[in-house]
Amino acid sequence: MNHSVEISIVVPMYGSEESIVELVTRIRESLAPLYKNSFEIILVNDSSPDNVLSTVKSELMGEDIVLVDLMRNFGQGNAIMAGLEFSRGEIVVTIDDDLQFPPESIGDLITKLSEDLDVVYGIPIASKQRLYRTFGSRFINRVYRTLFGRKHDRSSFLAIRRPIVDAITGHEGSSHFPDGLILWYTERVGTIPIEKADRKFGKSGWKFSDLVRSGLDMITNYSRSPLLVTAWIGFFSALCAVILGSFYVVMTLIGGRVVPGWASVIVSVSFFSAIQLFILGVMGEYVARLQTNSNSKPKFLIREIVNGSESEE
Repeated sequence: MNHSVEISIVVPMYGSEESIVELVTRIRESLAPLYKNSFEIILVNDSSPDNVLSTVKSELMGEDIVLVDLMRNFGQGNAIMAGLEFSRGEIVVTIDDDLQFPPESIGDLITKLSEDLDVVYGIPIASKQRLYRTFGSRFINRVYRTLFGRKHDRSSFLAIRRPIVDAITGHEGSSHFPDGLILWYTERVGTIPIEKADRKFGKSGWKFSDLVRSGLDMITNYSRSPLLVTAWIGFFSALCAVILGSFYVVMTLIGGRVVPGWASVIVSVSFFSAIQLFILGVMGEYVARLQTNSNSKPKFLIREIVNGSESEE
C-alpha cells in the first residue's frame, strides 16, 4: 500500500485457524465504508500450533494485510508489541483473534477516542469465559487498578493514538505489559462497554498459570511495592522477636521461670524461617528480572514478514 494509513488493526494469532477468516472479513466490512483503503490489518502469528499461517496466505492476503510470522511463541503481550512496531496508522486498534470482541465495535472505540483521549479500552459488559479465566482476568484487573490507581478495567481490545504507540514500542526488554507502559505516558484513558460474545471455535490458549504470571509480571515490572511490603514484614517480625525474647529474659531473671517445652521454639523458628524465605523469593523475582533485562533478551524475533501490497505489485 503506497497510500497513507489512517487505521491499523493488530491481531495476535494463536490457535485461530477456524476464526481468522471470519474475523478479517468482518474487520474489512466494518472499516471499508468508513476508511475505504486507508486501513491495514497486521496479523501476528505467535507460533500458532494449527494451520492459521497457511490459511492467511491462501485465503486472506491482499493489499490491506501485513503478515508477521514470529520464530516461536513469545506470548500475547509481545505479539501485540510486534504488531504495534510494524503498524503505520495514526490510530492503532488491537483485537483478539477469537471473535469474542466484535470487530463492528472498532468504530465505537475510534469515535470515543475523538473525545480528546489517547487510549480507549473496550470493557466487556459480562464475562463469557470459563471460571478460571474469569478469576484470572479479575486478578489482572485488580492488580492494574491498584497498581496504577485507576478506576477502570483494561482489556486486549483497545484503540491507541500514534504518539503513545511510538513511545511504548521504544522500550527494550522482553517482558513488558503494554497497559502499564501506556499509563507511563498518558492519563487520558477512556472506556466503552462492549457486549462480548461466546467463543465460537476452539478454546483459549491462556492457562491459569499464565494469567497469574501476567499479573505478577505487571507487579514486578512497574512497582516496587512488593519490596516495600517485605521490608515492613521483616521489620515487624524482628520487632516481635525482640519483644518476645525480652519477655522470656525478664521472666527468667525476675521470676526464675524457665520457658517449658520445645514446641514454642520450633514454631517460632518455622514462622520466622518462612518469612525469610518469602522475602528472599520476592527479592529473587526482582533479581531474575534484572538478569533477564541485562541479557538484552528480545521481545520477539521475526521469521518472515509478508506485505500484501508489495506481493501484488
